[in-house]
Amino acid sequence: MQREMGRGDAPNVVSVRALRQRFGQYLAAVRAGQELIVTRRGKPIARIVPLTPGEVRLAELVAKDNVRRARPGPGFSPEPLETEGPLSDIVLEQRR
Repeated sequence: MQREMGRGDAPNVVSVRALRQRFGQYLAAVRAGQELIVTRRGKPIARIVPLTPGEVRLAELVAKDNVRRARPGPGFSPEPLETEGPLSDIVLEQRR
């Protein structure tokens, strides 16, 4: 562990190896509101943060099968406008 858990608002920096060895302790720190930065060979590779109250509530509702997560649908991609002159002229014309 490169910084002590629970000290101040700065995120704790932890190596992958240390995270594996003390996963339960680090998970408890995240549950208590701490943020973790995970490093591999001294370089940050991940951030572990606590869930927001809204995320916790959503997970509870999904677990109870009260709601379903939205499925990705077809994206909206309108055809580009071909205009003569600046777009601002079209906007001004539509506002009249």
